Amino acid sequence: MTAIIVSGPANAPITLDPDEHRFVLGAEAAAGALLIPLAGRDGKGITVRGIVDQHTDLPADGQDVGDVYIVRSDGLGYVWTVHGWPPAGRGFVVQGPPGDPGRGYTDAAIAGNALVFAASDGTSDTVVVPALVAAAEQAAAAHESNTSAADHAEAAQVAAGAAEQSAADARESIGQPSDNSVTTAKIRDRAVTADKIGDQAVEARHLAPRAIPQDRLASTGPFSDWVNTKADLVGGKVPTGQLPAVALTKPFRVSNRAAMLALDVQEGDVAVVTGGSDKGTYMLGEGSPTVFESWVRLNAPDDAVSSVNGQTGTVVLSKSDVGLGSVNNTSDAAKPISTATQTALNGKVSGAYTLVVQAGAPSGAPANRITIRTA
Repeated sequence: MTAIIVSGPANAPITLDPDEHRFVLGAEAAAGALLIPLAGRDGKGITVRGIVDQHTDLPADGQDVGDVYIVRSDGLGYVWTVHGWPPAGRGFVVQGPPGDPGRGYTDAAIAGNALVFAASDGTSDTVVVPALVAAAEQAAAAHESNTSAADHAEAAQVAAGAAEQSAADARESIGQPSDNSVTTAKIRDRAVTADKIGDQAVEARHLAPRAIPQDRLASTGPFSDWVNTKADLVGGKVPTGQLPAVALTKPFRVSNRAAMLALDVQEGDVAVVTGGSDKGTYMLGEGSPTVFESWVRLNAPDDAVSSVNGQTGTVVLSKSDVGLGSVNNTSDAAKPISTATQTALNGKVSGAYTLVVQAGAPSGAPANRITIRTA
């Protein structure tokens, strides 16, 4: 603060006029008296304690000298002194006059080969985008050269994808000013120029499917890497040579365990060991095929028949398969006589025989025997 020393009578008072915010030298001061200001200690700056709507809303007490409140109704700042608040309208100016309303962008849209930016004041600005113009020219050239309807659609999708990207980038870059600070004078015609659109400026995620002609994919910026490594279609199908290793079960026949562990196989493949103590069927599970524990043995049920008479699979037996090649399955009435039996019968008496009962023989059932003689 600054002290003031008055030369002259000692009783010349200096008073503070609270209404005028100034010091007043009393009339008792002698003519030609000098006011000598002496620099004191550094003072404190104002501290804004709050903002109120009306002067009558200023707090009545509890303030420190130097505290400042701003009154919205008159735009003035009021400083608390030992005498309280200054009267209404006697504060100091803290707010200047309102400026011209600003103008900002609220949206961007595609219109032909240009971007249309909607402004907050209801007007709009149109900026021609070279990428859209080039896309339109390419589409026209394609039409003139009798390209297919699919090519026209792809060219249109390129234009739409590029426009969507440009609109998205424009929205991200301009935002929406909260204080309408972007004015017409700050917007140049054709502000988006070719030198501001670099290679690969349109990201893949902004492109619609089939948005770039097929013959340009292999040399179009970031697409070349994945296009050159993609799988090709043959008759609408992916060739088996371009498929990765997948679990398609494939059987292998080997003679022993060592041969099985040397197989170039993948998970799910089956090996049939035909000999040795490890004879059986195995399927490769998780792990390396060179490790025996990676193979899972497929065991048949305990009550299953593994073979019939040395045959496996669908078995049809004949009498020779069970050692009965000479057996004929006939009825008793049609049973043939063996060669040995027939030979024995041929050595017996042959011819016709007559039974003659001698005269005087007793009638009735014979008691002992009947004598037969030949005729």
